[in-house]
Amino acid sequence: MKRKYLLSLIPALTVSLAHGADAGDPSSAEGGEPRAPVRLEDGGEICFPTRGGKPLPGYERLLFYAWDAEEQVRKGELRFPGEESIIKIDFQCIGSVGAKNIAENLERVPVKDLELHVAETDPVEMEVMLGALAVRKTVTKLGLFSSQITPAMATVIAASLGKLPQVTKLWLDLRSGDGEIDAESMAILSGAITAMPGVVDFRFRFSGLTDASAPAVAALVQGMPALTDLSLHENAFGVEGARIIAEALSAMPKLRKLDFGGQPIGDEGAMAVTTAVAAHEGFNQLHLWWNGYSAETLAAIREIFAGRKMEKLELSVGAREDAWDSGSPTVGAKAE
Repeated sequence: MKRKYLLSLIPALTVSLAHGADAGDPSSAEGGEPRAPVRLEDGGEICFPTRGGKPLPGYERLLFYAWDAEEQVRKGELRFPGEESIIKIDFQCIGSVGAKNIAENLERVPVKDLELHVAETDPVEMEVMLGALAVRKTVTKLGLFSSQITPAMATVIAASLGKLPQVTKLWLDLRSGDGEIDAESMAILSGAITAMPGVVDFRFRFSGLTDASAPAVAALVQGMPALTDLSLHENAFGVEGARIIAEALSAMPKLRKLDFGGQPIGDEGAMAVTTAVAAHEGFNQLHLWWNGYSAETLAAIREIFAGRKMEKLELSVGAREDAWDSGSPTVGAKAE
């Protein structure tokens, strides 16, 4: 069942109507548990997701939960405080009035961190919302999430990215219905992304990318000269896709972090990816869990990184479907 929240940071505001457990949902934040919420008179709640008594990263301020924000934005009545710098918006469907409402807020507020989740929107609505970002040019982290990607939508997104050269973190979750995006849309987006000189953190997750898309994805990430952090988490690459991506990774010496978890790459794919990134002297974070590899491969990966100071080495045996019946997905979360 989809859960919907309006998260408001105090004094800064985060707006999020989140569907399902994800990094933006404090109840699912790794290692943290929400403190008992304080009920507010208007029906909202305040709570802290914490670890060791301290708020988790990204939750340093209070969170405000409301349940009627989607109705507000459809009526054009949602308003962000003027001092806002972090906005997370997650709606299913908002219509043209809602898109204009969001755009008006984004033009007025100096947004630095924006995650825009609108599952069901059209190119016109997307153009209205993204066009507002070019007014202030303050956003440095941009997340775009849509299940309606077509060449027309990709063209709108690409044009908007071309006006945001200051972005250093770009997070994408883009699908065409329940499947991966088409080759034409991928080409349009890739052209725009590789023209963004400052992106150091790129995430193309939960997008259903398969082996058929692997050559395009490999060319895309290899064409990002500043890239240090890469996440292709929870796609659908198999062994062949992993091999293709690994070949690109081997030619990216600046890479420091890779998340390739949650897809069926097996022993061969896991070793290909590991070998590629291990060749880079500065590489220090690898996330490979629920990839369907064996205990023997897990041991081999640990051996490859033995003696290297890793910030994180997150590994697990088994396939993605095993995660639903397990506790933590991590084995040896932090290497020595």
